[in-house]
Amino acid sequence: MPSVHLTFTAPDVENLTTLKIYEAASPTGTFSPIETVSPMGVYPDYIDEYTTDKALNTGDWFAIEFIDSKGATTGLSVAVKGDQQLAISEIIQRVTERDASLNERVVQQEAESAIYYATATDPYDPTLSFNYLQKRGITNLTLAFCYLSEMAQSVGASWTAGIVSMKFSDAAIKARADSINRLIAQANRDLGTSFSMVAYLEDLPIAGGSQFGLVDQTRLLVEFR
Repeated sequence: MPSVHLTFTAPDVENLTTLKIYEAASPTGTFSPIETVSPMGVYPDYIDEYTTDKALNTGDWFAIEFIDSKGATTGLSVAVKGDQQLAISEIIQRVTERDASLNERVVQQEAESAIYYATATDPYDPTLSFNYLQKRGITNLTLAFCYLSEMAQSVGASWTAGIVSMKFSDAAIKARADSINRLIAQANRDLGTSFSMVAYLEDLPIAGGSQFGLVDQTRLLVEFR
């Protein structure tokens, strides 16, 4: 049987004991298990690569799942093609190496957006490749998109379409937003882009029942009437 080398990042979870490898003829096909690997190291130093010699075809698609000591599973990972390293697969790998707590399927979705934003190219184009600066830039932009998605679900935060904007209500969210802005700024330098995030202040309570006549929260201008 042909061999396929797989690289991956195990989730930041204790007591993982088993790695299962699956194969399918297409990324949306029915995945069948082909090999079980155990032991797979001790937390936090789990294995991060493995070569299976149980593949049916190197051109098939492969996915993995992790199982802990109680039998709970992580579910199937994003599928990768055995005979080629797609650019998006490398970006997903780089992002999960930087933050293993992120949901890999969300990382894939945000990587698709980041790649298309930066290149206007199909993220799954097998001819697509990046230089070292572009890899770092798209990795940071994907991380920023993932963190923005997390913040959108935070209590006290609100969002608008277009240029990404947010409303924060506490120092922790503001600090998080500042960190995301730094990721975006570095991505812009690497990619030569101008993506930006605008933080909006909360609506201000006005004593005496006054109402706002004009508010430009991005420039902190307020006109009362």
